[in-house]
Amino acid sequence: MTEHISKYKINFIILVFAFAISIRLLFVWYNFHGIEYEDAYIFADTARSLMFDYDWSTDIFQTKSCMDGSLKECYMTKTYGGHYMVFPFVLYLLNKLIGFSVLNVFIINFIASVLVLYVFYKLLKSLKKNKNEIIVAMVMFTSTPFINVFNTSGLSETFSSLLVLSFVYFFFKICIEISECDFKYYVLAITFVILSFLTKRENLILLILPVLKIVVDLYYKDISYRNAFRLSSITIIPSVFALIYNMFSKVNEMEMAESKELGVSTFSFDIFKELFPVYLKSYFNFNLYGISGIIVIIFCIYAIFKKNNDELKITSILSVLYLVMYSSHYRSYYQIHYGDVEVFDTLRYSSNFYPIACLALSNFYGLILNYSHRINKITIRLVIVFFMLFVIYSNFKLRINLSEIEHAKIILPITQTLEITSENDIVLTDMTSVFHLYADVNRIFLDSHNVSFERINSIADSGNFKIYFLNKIDNDKNIVRYDNFKKIIDNFTFKRVAKINNDYELILLLKSDRSGR
Repeated sequence: MTEHISKYKINFIILVFAFAISIRLLFVWYNFHGIEYEDAYIFADTARSLMFDYDWSTDIFQTKSCMDGSLKECYMTKTYGGHYMVFPFVLYLLNKLIGFSVLNVFIINFIASVLVLYVFYKLLKSLKKNKNEIIVAMVMFTSTPFINVFNTSGLSETFSSLLVLSFVYFFFKICIEISECDFKYYVLAITFVILSFLTKRENLILLILPVLKIVVDLYYKDISYRNAFRLSSITIIPSVFALIYNMFSKVNEMEMAESKELGVSTFSFDIFKELFPVYLKSYFNFNLYGISGIIVIIFCIYAIFKKNNDELKITSILSVLYLVMYSSHYRSYYQIHYGDVEVFDTLRYSSNFYPIACLALSNFYGLILNYSHRINKITIRLVIVFFMLFVIYSNFKLRINLSEIEHAKIILPITQTLEITSENDIVLTDMTSVFHLYADVNRIFLDSHNVSFERINSIADSGNFKIYFLNKIDNDKNIVRYDNFKKIIDNFTFKRVAKINNDYELILLLKSDRSGR
């Protein structure tokens, strides 16, 4: 009987994996880059650029995009601070292997998301969780709608979360087997934590994990000074690497440059007061989190104050620290100056550490067990059936909804512009990274935010090219932020070629008499 139950539970875990993989495969029909420009497109753009004459002369650790020219012949690039090269380099390797496709970035993240599921399962097992606790945690994690959608996006968070979770797994392997631990686990833990903050700089917060473990063990007098030194090496070695890396990548200078542009500090308590309630609100959004969002918060707090299971305690603390850190950092220029921030803006950041927080969901099984005997079995089965139907519906609905929004607002303006214009025409746009994914490698694009007006004017004067401007109709905020728009308005007349949905218009730039020519 026990063997039969065991096989049933293993089959159920396999079914959970199959469901999660099937939901993620919807990316083939319903693409979702992530909507947020430039974060959702810069990695795939950089990966494609690496296939040509990429500019390695400056900012070699950070992503760059061509602002003036084509992918094959670029005259000016821009560095995107805070976006690093590990993820696009992995994507570049796939491009070299099978050839470039817009789908490649989704494929990489799909593979990463399946590995996240596997490491999540292995981590629960290593924490001595029984199969019932593992099943509950995995069902709750895989049923979260926004995770299933964002796991196959164009963003770097899925790849990052795989590195983060892998580090936590090998770190706990060390903690559990510290006296006779294989040296390879130290190497793997240090390797994954370094790769994690080379992918996203905020993952430096992981270096506090060994410190938390030592503090908790010392509190319970359950660690020797020798073992404390061994654990601290997992913080010390990557910290030294991080200091050396900072000398070359200049992370501090980047933060200072961003702070100067914003006119405020990139981290502050004022930002935290504004963003933290938005993050909390997102966890209560059933369309995005299902029921797991609320339960994650409750059981993270529960795990922190629970006397046993130190691993869940410190991972829950780590999740809270991630949340506080993300809430203290600005989301965009427009949030600072216009208060533009929505629940959606929190999702990709949450997806980076959400798998760690979901480890605490294993405690949910105990609560279910306490009350399940009071509920009729038929009622329980009906609840499970309706829950699964809700999960399937909500996942499909969110995927299709976000895919259609992105297609209408971003992809459609790009593809229609490419259809209307010819190969020899130049497109002036604030979305060069998206064009680089959908256009031929010889097409020339000018970034309306970064290419100087003098350069635009000289190309118009040459008479060799037609310049089309993909203009966002409601553009008042950008006109205030960027000087080029006013100069273009003053020096050119416009001929509208097409209106694309309610957001964009494609206009042909013509020399104006006001320019004196």
